[in-house]
Amino acid sequence: MELYQKTYFNHRNFILSEIEHLDVNVEEAFVLLYIDYCNEFNINFDLETCARKMKMQPTVLDGLMNHLINKGYLEIKMENRKVVYCLDQVFKVKENLDVLPTNEFQSLFDLYESEFGRPLTMSESQRLSEWMSTYELKLIEYALREAVVYETRSFDYIDVILIKWKEKKLTAHDYEEGNR
Repeated sequence: MELYQKTYFNHRNFILSEIEHLDVNVEEAFVLLYIDYCNEFNINFDLETCARKMKMQPTVLDGLMNHLINKGYLEIKMENRKVVYCLDQVFKVKENLDVLPTNEFQSLFDLYESEFGRPLTMSESQRLSEWMSTYELKLIEYALREAVVYETRSFDYIDVILIKWKEKKLTAHDYEEGNR
């Protein structure tokens, strides 16, 4: 399974953070984001609804979608008598995959799932992803270790630890040196 197919991988954050590497304009980016939103929440994508949200004619939106198909970012196919809008190629662009810290990213999620003794929920996965954009990966790992030591395996507890460490401007190096 590819990294972008994992439940904790936030597609919309990726698209927004890597938009300069994608060959899309603002309107095309919105279409990608909206399709991803519909896919995540199992909402049937409807051209008319999307066009209304974008305040454009459906024919113009159809043209945008054709551009995305021609660029290889969008694939429309039938699966089980249902139209599926697939964006997998957006996440396979070589320039994008080079910026993902795949091993560290994956191992941190694996560590949390191992310590919690279960797969993370979608909200926990999103929260962990948010932490990863705010804190050093090692610091997130150390916060989990602190929670385990105090037998409090809770994302709220870990969040408090991280917030306190941020207020103190504690780095992973400081933690390793015993300066807490």
